[in-house]
Amino acid sequence: MVRNRDLALAVLRAREAERDPDPEILEAIRTELNLPTNPAEGVMEWLRGAITGDFGVSWVDPSRNAADVALGGFGVSFTLAALSTGTAVILSWFLVWPRLRSIVRGTATRSSDIMGMALLGTIPEFVLAVVLLVLFALRLRIFPVSGFSSYTHMVLPTLALALPSAGLLGRVLLITIDGIGREEWVRVWRRGGVSPRQLYRAISIRAAGTIAPQVVLFLAGTLASTALVEQTFNIAGLGRSAVTAALDQDVPVLQVIVLTMVIVGIVAGSAAHWLRMWILGPLLKAQGNYASYSVVTARPHGTIPFLVVCIPFLSVLLAMMLTSPNLGC
Repeated sequence: MVRNRDLALAVLRAREAERDPDPEILEAIRTELNLPTNPAEGVMEWLRGAITGDFGVSWVDPSRNAADVALGGFGVSFTLAALSTGTAVILSWFLVWPRLRSIVRGTATRSSDIMGMALLGTIPEFVLAVVLLVLFALRLRIFPVSGFSSYTHMVLPTLALALPSAGLLGRVLLITIDGIGREEWVRVWRRGGVSPRQLYRAISIRAAGTIAPQVVLFLAGTLASTALVEQTFNIAGLGRSAVTAALDQDVPVLQVIVLTMVIVGIVAGSAAHWLRMWILGPLLKAQGNYASYSVVTARPHGTIPFLVVCIPFLSVLLAMMLTSPNLGC
């Protein structure tokens, strides 16, 4: 974050928002935290610290390392994201089961299925979280109101994240299964008397090759979007830490959280590609048993598009940092 303000003043506001900015206090903060005097120095110090794993201390609580504050709830958020993603996958398969059965039997399919999944995917997660909280926790008293310390505490937050994701994943899965159902090998197998069980298995494996990378990306996206649900159910996770750090202007903690999400995104993207190749690899090597000619066997070349997108953004960010009188980071 680049802003035309004194870093020491930003730290003071993070600690004591109502206190007057006394020059002696500001100088003491600069000495305590070893704040940089110019943007270039600040960037270089942050990079050196990031390489060695030293991200500084929290501006709000200097006795605690920024990484410890930021990542204290990572395990909770990852558990919530994993549970909701797994639940979404299971629900999405249930949603597309009638379409899969119709394809295996060769009967007509309904066009209303995809519309229902699209509507389910448009429900905002925080709205669903509030509805579930009011209905099942406050009125019916079936589940706890807040926390994440037991299996019963996990139900409502998991459903709040899983139901919209199930609609989106189900839509992707439905389109994938429809495409597979129009392939020649499905008609050949059906006419050749292949058992429905084998056809179910073959179509499911083909569909898994498409949906599995999406599931990994959904997991990473869910991990980065748990803030509102964690706030609603008072869960001490990564999302709530990000909200708290933003409200307190605790920038070192925010930096660690953002960097963590970037790393998670990169790892998830790589894992999605290799997972797809691992699932479809045997089919691609079989040279046409039931692998479609439409499956792309070439290794994707995404380096140039990635650089085209990133270089302008990084250039503008660097220019802002070098031309700003003060770096608020």
